[in-house]
Amino acid sequence: MPFSWFYTAAIFLGKSLWGTLAYAFIFVSRFFWDNLLTLLNTFTPRKSITAPLWPDFVARSDTDSRGPCPGLNALSNHGILPHNGRGITFPVLAAAMRKYFNMSSTFSFFMAYSLAQTLRRDYYTDTVSLNDLCAHNAIERDGSYSRLDAYFQPDQSIPNHELIDELLSTSIDGNRITRANLSQILSKRLEDSKRTNPQFTLSSSGWFFGAANCASLLQIFDGLVDDLRTFLKEERVPEGWSTKRRSLAGLTLTEFNIMSLRILFGSDLAWTKAKLGVEGC
Repeated sequence: MPFSWFYTAAIFLGKSLWGTLAYAFIFVSRFFWDNLLTLLNTFTPRKSITAPLWPDFVARSDTDSRGPCPGLNALSNHGILPHNGRGITFPVLAAAMRKYFNMSSTFSFFMAYSLAQTLRRDYYTDTVSLNDLCAHNAIERDGSYSRLDAYFQPDQSIPNHELIDELLSTSIDGNRITRANLSQILSKRLEDSKRTNPQFTLSSSGWFFGAANCASLLQIFDGLVDDLRTFLKEERVPEGWSTKRRSLAGLTLTEFNIMSLRILFGSDLAWTKAKLGVEGC
């Protein structure tokens, strides 16, 4: 029995070590390639591609699976992902984001692969339903700009129109929201949630993820208020819309992270200060 236990443990540790090494290799190689794609974007025209138009919108039914991510919900509402929102493979998810949001091959893979890791699933063999993303503090988090906290609204697939209106109202000219607007609204949402939600929590990854969500509003929608109103409230894209990101290699992870950090540390570190107040670090 002791030998059997030792043998089983050795196999488990070996697999864990191999999995860790494989995971590290995948990300190092992808980050290297992502930096090369970022350089390619730097030295090619900004509008190098013709982005595809989206298929027709069909509203979700009561039985369709939806989650807290407006982008993935919209992909299902337009029939790019399965309309029922179930049984989606991670490579299919990556391909849809790459084609219709013009994400780079590295960024779309990273998003889908990280989602699989977060949900403890295999990228190549497992599937995901969009409501799986509602698991608290996995993808969904407190202080969202488009959802009430899970304490107030357990169904995180439902966008909150008042919060979205508050976000869009930060635009100075009523036409476009800016990086400073997003930094300010994230700070306010975090402070409001901390004050009103007795079960408020926020991890360091959730803190960064909030800024990353905002970065997509600028880099894919160019911050255009009218387009974002339709996208965030109805989880569809306006008729004839296509991604504003037209760079040859697509939006890279490096470009996305730079914008996320600029939002995170914007507005005189407003959101950062609020975060420090939450976790006392």
